[in-house]
Amino acid sequence: MKRFPATLLPAVQYIHSTTDPTPRGTAFIMAIQVAKIPACYFVTARHNVIGARRDGGEVCIRMNGRAGEKPQSVVVADWTFHEDVAVDVAVAELPKGTMHAFDISALDERLSDYHLTDDAEGIGIGDALLIIGLFTSVPGYSRLMPVVRSGSIAGVPDDTFSDPMTGGKYTAFLAEMRSSGGLSGSPVFAHLPEARDHRGKIVSGSGFSLIGMIRAHFTGGRADPEVGVQYDPDRNTLNHGIAIITPIRSVVEVLNAGTFVANREALRREQLG
Repeated sequence: MKRFPATLLPAVQYIHSTTDPTPRGTAFIMAIQVAKIPACYFVTARHNVIGARRDGGEVCIRMNGRAGEKPQSVVVADWTFHEDVAVDVAVAELPKGTMHAFDISALDERLSDYHLTDDAEGIGIGDALLIIGLFTSVPGYSRLMPVVRSGSIAGVPDDTFSDPMTGGKYTAFLAEMRSSGGLSGSPVFAHLPEARDHRGKIVSGSGFSLIGMIRAHFTGGRADPEVGVQYDPDRNTLNHGIAIITPIRSVVEVLNAGTFVANREALRREQLG
């Protein structure tokens, strides 16, 4: 497998609450090009935001400082959730100046492939995956130290799952990998070889494609008639080796709705004078 680009690691950050500095989950930064300068957004799982607010606190994003400075946290209060409450997505605009103030980077939206359910690029069961996120046992102190974990696609989103917290239905990928609580909100990449067989034809790959983010993992909790076992996105427990991945198209749906679109248009007019 090709080595994962180190330039993508600074796009991953940690989430904690103003009432508890312990990192509880992962967020990442996505960029959408707007004229000369991109608009950048924090992306994470909705339950990470709700969990950080549970004790009356607000959401903090911890990022590495520039020039070797220790990590610092920024309060990010204004989050937008997916209109479907069963879809575990939360997005927030980066505060102005954040990209220059911290040692961070952004994942270009063009890395994402949100047509996977149409099998447009032949990405499917058995393809290799890499994820970047928080390992709660070793979060890093002088510097954030996100880990890269590997796995493979175990199931594609051609059926719905039941969300026990809202009762709603959602679609997701299943991945064979040992995820844990701190990886919720982590970006998930499919690794495509340079050439591959797709329906009897040799097609070119595109390296690493952003296909989604970690929602949760299956554990040995109470039975759920929809999926066989209940999962707990917050507990760092031994799991069944199957992670639940929110398709990236759900993130794109939030980015292309409401005030985000209006704000990008205003930014475009400002950049073009």
